Amino acid sequence: MKLRKPNILIMCTSPNLSTGYSIVGNHLWKGLSDEGFDTYYFGLNVFGFQENKWLLPVAVDEGGADILEEYIKTNNIDILITIIDNWQPKYNYIEKVIKQTKIKWICHVTANSTPIPYELFNNIKGADLLIAPSNFVNKEIKRSGLMNVKTIYHGVDTHIFTPVKHKENKPFIFVSVGTNKHLQKNWGSLIRSFKKMCEIYNLEDVRLACVSEPNSPEGFNFIEMIKKYGNDKVILVGIKRNIGMTSEQMTEIYQQSHCLVSASTGESFGLPLIEAMSCGIPVIAPEYTATGELITESSAGFSVCKAYNLVIPLLVDSFLIDENDLIESMYLMYNLYNDKKEGIKSYDEMCKNGRLFAEKNDWKKIIPLWTESINEVFKPTLNYKIEELGV
Repeated sequence: MKLRKPNILIMCTSPNLSTGYSIVGNHLWKGLSDEGFDTYYFGLNVFGFQENKWLLPVAVDEGGADILEEYIKTNNIDILITIIDNWQPKYNYIEKVIKQTKIKWICHVTANSTPIPYELFNNIKGADLLIAPSNFVNKEIKRSGLMNVKTIYHGVDTHIFTPVKHKENKPFIFVSVGTNKHLQKNWGSLIRSFKKMCEIYNLEDVRLACVSEPNSPEGFNFIEMIKKYGNDKVILVGIKRNIGMTSEQMTEIYQQSHCLVSASTGESFGLPLIEAMSCGIPVIAPEYTATGELITESSAGFSVCKAYNLVIPLLVDSFLIDENDLIESMYLMYNLYNDKKEGIKSYDEMCKNGRLFAEKNDWKKIIPLWTESINEVFKPTLNYKIEELGV
C-alpha cells in the first residue's frame, strides 16, 4: 500500500523578497512541491488576498500568532517548517500551537554567535527536528543540550549563477553583499580596511563594490560612512529594502567582480559566498562561525582571523575581524590575480574549486536532504480492517 505524503506548511518571509530567508524558503517551497508534497507557504510579509492558493498571508499579528493554528487546521497540515528568527519574542507561541494541533515541527535554526542565546533555545526546544545550515550551527545547538539536529547546507542555483568566460582585467573589483542592519555585516571595518590597503600599497586599479541599502532605520547612512571611512574607489550599489535584486542581476554583479569579501561579525551560512563561488570568483571571509567552514571545505579563498570577541545585547559572543589580516588577505588576492605571487594556490585554482563546491550544493541536491528529514519525522498510521487483509 502506498503511503500518502504529508501536507507541509513553510513559515518564512515572503517568497517574493531577495533576503536570505526568502531565497531559502522559496527554493524549498518549489522543490518540495516538485517532489509531490502539498506544500503551502505562510509568508510573513504577504498581505491581502492571494490568487495562488498555496501562498497564505498574515492577518493582524506580524508573527502569525492569530492565524497559524487556523491555517494548520483548514489545510490539514502534518508538518510545519519554520525558517525565521526564532529568538524573537513574537514567535514564543509556536510550540504551544504545535502541541494543540499535534503536528510535527521541523525548525531551521539561524545562529551567528556563540553560544546560542537563551531566547533562541527556549523557542526551538519543542521542535521534532532542528535543521542547522552549517556544522557551526549544529555544534552550537548540541552545546545547548539539544541533540535532535542535522546539518543541511543552503543551496545555490548553478544554472543561474554561472561563471563568465571573459572579464575585464582592470580595475580589480572586490564585491561585498549584505543587509544594512545593525552591526552584523560590519561595513565600517570593511570599508576602512579597503582604504588602508589602497594607501599602504599605493593601489589605484582596485574598487570595492558594496551591494546594500543606502539608508536603513536599523543600520548606517552608507553615503556618510563611505565619506568618513572610505575613498573614491568605494562604490555603493544601492538596493531597496526588502526588494533587493533578482538572481540574474546578482549574477551580473558577481561576473563583473574578481573576489567577494566579507567582514561579518558572524554567519549561520553565508549565501553570497556560495553564489560568488558558483559564478567562479574566490572569496575572503572570517574564519569564525560558518564562513570559515565554507572556505575550508571549498578551498575557494582565504579566511581572516578575528581580533576579539564582542558581547552583544543577547548576552552572547559575536566577533570583530582583524583588519590587518583582512588587508593582507585582500592584497594577496589582488596579487594572485595579477600573478605577482608564487608558491601558493593560484587565483584560477580557487575559482575552479568554488564552482565545484557550488555544484555539489546545487538546490537539486539539497532538496532530497529535506525530503529525507520530512520522512524521518512523519510516520503515518495505517488502520487496516481485518476483512480487507483477507484474514
